[in-house]
Amino acid sequence: MKSVTFRAAGIVVAAALVLAGCSDSNSSSPSTDASTAPSASAPADGSSSETSAADLAQLDKVTVTGEAGAQPTIEFEGPLTFSDLAVKIYSPGTGDEIQAGQKITVNVYQVTADTGTESYNSYTGEPEPLTLTEGQLNEKLLNAFVGQKVGVRVLLGAPGTAADAASGTEAQPGSVAAVEVLSVESLLDDIAPDAPGTPQVKFDDAGVPAITLPKEFKAPTVIQRAILTEGDGEVVTSSNTIKAHYLGVKASDGSTFDSSWSHGEEPIEFSLQQVVSGWTMGLSGVKVGSTVLLVIPPEFGYGANEGHELQAETLVFVVKVEALVS
Repeated sequence: MKSVTFRAAGIVVAAALVLAGCSDSNSSSPSTDASTAPSASAPADGSSSETSAADLAQLDKVTVTGEAGAQPTIEFEGPLTFSDLAVKIYSPGTGDEIQAGQKITVNVYQVTADTGTESYNSYTGEPEPLTLTEGQLNEKLLNAFVGQKVGVRVLLGAPGTAADAASGTEAQPGSVAAVEVLSVESLLDDIAPDAPGTPQVKFDDAGVPAITLPKEFKAPTVIQRAILTEGDGEVVTSSNTIKAHYLGVKASDGSTFDSSWSHGEEPIEFSLQQVVSGWTMGLSGVKVGSTVLLVIPPEFGYGANEGHELQAETLVFVVKVEALVS
């Protein structure tokens, strides 16, 4: 089952981020238990349609100064209180547009919401990498970044936490943070089915595929997607539930680790919020009726599942999207 992890460093990687764990380590199917609601981009005027007026009023009391690329100064007359994660764009970017499914690097400067005391500063260390997918990010933060441009600076506010005697956890004050996007990287590479080194797929008379890895195959560092046949149905989104047939093999030796065809003639139904992120990103944007080849590095497969038999494996899938359920 899913394990939800909150990292201790910084609002952007603590209160704001939910790192989606993966499925039971004994399962070799592509499913996880990650689940979030669909989201929409933040308005370009700097406000967030999902942040309450009261919380935005608290952020409006904050003044952030400093040049782009430099550690900012955050000033306010506290204490500030927030009912939920509050998001505000305080300086737009001018670089490449940021899209869902990409990886960004950010710098974070965070202070406590009561006294303004510094509580985290990545400017003195290493920037934080963030993957912009539902299930990886708090949806308000995802909405804030998607549609903006590199260089955008985001102001965040988060509520404090109460003491928990049972666990021995002390009460923590709320936080205010300035987050600056430094760069963006695509995590999905669309390739031609006949590109050199691409796994080859053949179908038998019953339509069941077999995957062959060519000698020149090299494991990629990003998700690779090749559309083998394009359907004419609706376009799949990352929040959809679909029915699909699939075959999965290990890139290390070409052996099959799972196949829906071995379970019967009926396709498998699953939510794209309950699968490994390589499936979520790789199948988003694909039309129903399509057959797709996916090559998924461990980072987007089972790399985070300690002890999973596929933890270190690059995975190669053929997926036939049969139907859109919801």
